[in-house]
Amino acid sequence: MTFAAFGSCFRRSPGRSEPHGFLRAIPNAAQCGQWEIVMIRPILAITALATAIPAAAQQSGSAWRSGFHQGITQYLTGEWDSSTGGALNLSCLPGGRVAILAQIKGQAPPANTVLRLTVSSRAGSREFRFATDRQGSATLPAAGAAFRQLWGALRTRDIVTVRYPDGRFSVQSLDGAGKTLPVRPCG
Repeated sequence: MTFAAFGSCFRRSPGRSEPHGFLRAIPNAAQCGQWEIVMIRPILAITALATAIPAAAQQSGSAWRSGFHQGITQYLTGEWDSSTGGALNLSCLPGGRVAILAQIKGQAPPANTVLRLTVSSRAGSREFRFATDRQGSATLPAAGAAFRQLWGALRTRDIVTVRYPDGRFSVQSLDGAGKTLPVRPCG
């Protein structure tokens, strides 16, 4: 049987038995010089694709990742500028400094307050406090003891809780942080 779709000729091969759930393309020079496409159970393939895409999208915001832009290396987790959830960004600045940026539901911490990061695992918790500037970020020396201890805890613990002075908080997974963050802070 031959039929036309979108200006191309396609032919179904009578009597061919194909494995379920596969698409197969075979050159078909005898029929329009196009490809013969045999589709068995296309709904199964479409359903698998439709469920795989949202699952991949959900996982992308939870893992730690790094990037380099305009001379600044950034290590981050969460979805930045999202109306739900939170995000944490450690930006390694030129001159041996680091900026700690956080968001909860798309909002930075209040200006000139204290940003609290509690890094936890089954072994216990450790809280770190950083003063924010008028933009709501904390900037400090990357080689300083407080940041080195935070960095080490992020690499080895399970979660980090970002807390603002007004009571808002967000919990971020540290899954993948040990592989993404180098041993030496901003190294």
